[in-house]
Amino acid sequence: MPSAVEVHPAPAEDLVAAVEQLLPGQGPWLFEPLSGGVSSDIWRIEGPAHTYCVKRALPRLKVAADWHAPISRNAEEVRWLRFAATVAKDQVPTVIAADAERGVAVLSYFEPRLWEPYKTLLMRGGTRPAIGRELGDLLGRLHRASAGDAVLAAQFDNLALFDALRLEPYFMGATVRNPELTGILTDIVQSQRQHRTVLIHGDFSPKNILIHQSRPPVVLDAECANWGDPAFDVAFMLSHLLLKAIHLKTLKLWLYETAMRFKKAYEVHAPRTGSMHVSTGSFRRWCWRDSTANHPWNISPTEPIASGCARPPFARWSIRLPRARSFCWPGMRNTSCEPNQRMPCAQRMGLTRPAHHRSGSRQRKASRSRHRTGGRIARVL
Repeated sequence: MPSAVEVHPAPAEDLVAAVEQLLPGQGPWLFEPLSGGVSSDIWRIEGPAHTYCVKRALPRLKVAADWHAPISRNAEEVRWLRFAATVAKDQVPTVIAADAERGVAVLSYFEPRLWEPYKTLLMRGGTRPAIGRELGDLLGRLHRASAGDAVLAAQFDNLALFDALRLEPYFMGATVRNPELTGILTDIVQSQRQHRTVLIHGDFSPKNILIHQSRPPVVLDAECANWGDPAFDVAFMLSHLLLKAIHLKTLKLWLYETAMRFKKAYEVHAPRTGSMHVSTGSFRRWCWRDSTANHPWNISPTEPIASGCARPPFARWSIRLPRARSFCWPGMRNTSCEPNQRMPCAQRMGLTRPAHHRSGSRQRKASRSRHRTGGRIARVL
């Protein structure tokens, strides 16, 4: 006899039935809706012995636009989570049970008082560059583990789903308001459809990452997972860090450092299916070129991006992955600073030329020497 189910507020009857079938004899369950999702109904369910998270994919996303997507993406997420658990078990939710036909998955639950979305942490001014290294390391290991796997390539051969969730709404949708970028965006879309070498997450961004004070980050929401271009995941995260740096001007240098650590950690494990090159030139010159203020906090990079997003120097900030697929990202110099240290001046970060800097060959030689020995003033381009 099925267990009675206590609900508040009431979820759909078919969702209640799905939970009862997936978790027989473990009720009654208290359903509590969770916020944050636009593509799924997400619930916290609490029973006598366990607390879980339940996700049900929606055929129509909860956005203003008429955006439809197949509910099969829930099954793709479940498959991705099970694969990721073989690489980093403690950094993804555990799949407790799943119903592919109904688009429902029961996952382990992360207590909000212990875990915080990375986006929330950033928006309230919390910056820990070490998180960038942890995320780059995780993403690199996931890509490396899947590269060249014919079984995974067949299981995640779902380009139509990726088109519906990412390429069409984001890239081609942007051409409606920015017709002058149609050529560039169309080229990016075509490269994504053609260059498919690893299993990608498809939504690797701060909103889908949970941060704990003493544990490694956890990655959520892999509904866009597909066999695709590794550059997409890398660029997706870096673009979010760049946008946060534009919005949170007082934290921009820490966010640049976070992005640099993410990039370097990813390179350690990046799939060796082609040449890898990460460009870090031009960013500092771009960051400072239109500024008349001396203090690094006063710089607003919004205008250079708006006026030059399809032209140099923006086009030169790119991460080149196998077959030279390029995406824009915020290049930067490495530093030895930690977030709990104060930065007395921009010179410490290598963002401006010290007043006492020598000229000519002696200047370049001294600068290179400091860079090689780990000095805190990076070489000035």
